[in-house]
Amino acid sequence: MADSLGVSTYTDVTCSAAKVEAITSPQNDASIKVNDPQIDAVKTDTKLVTIGIGGNDLGTSDLGIGEVIATCIGGAAANPPGTPCRDVYAHGHWSWGQWVYGKDTLAERVNDTAPQLADALQKTPSKGHDVCSDDRWVEGALPGSPAVPFRPNATGERAMAAAVKAALQ
Repeated sequence: MADSLGVSTYTDVTCSAAKVEAITSPQNDASIKVNDPQIDAVKTDTKLVTIGIGGNDLGTSDLGIGEVIATCIGGAAANPPGTPCRDVYAHGHWSWGQWVYGKDTLAERVNDTAPQLADALQKTPSKGHDVCSDDRWVEGALPGSPAVPFRPNATGERAMAAAVKAALQ
């Protein structure tokens, strides 16, 4: 991207597993600070800032979407005919070996962002390139190309860079 825009220097503060709050607050993993706020990299001479947002904000812990995936997979292993994602996020969650009931915070977060998300998904070039697609840009639990599970693969990264470049022109 930098080369195609003729940029000789840039600062990249992207970090896998960062949540939106890491833009203005330190990023913590397992309650340990791992990165300073990303906004700290923006200087008075900064000309371009891009932000990527994914599923990291869905979970309630530092693990983000990883928590949701692990919870649902673990629940499916423990109760194969059950509905682990719905059971966990609609009725409560396991906490230190016991079942704790509560409200469906995952559904609330999804519902609160649904209008904006629906609008964004209609405009994104990644539509139709999800983990279940034959032409996926994001890998699933078992990646089919060199990429971290549930993260963009090289094709997805190139496509998103092209979309950013097109938006800048």
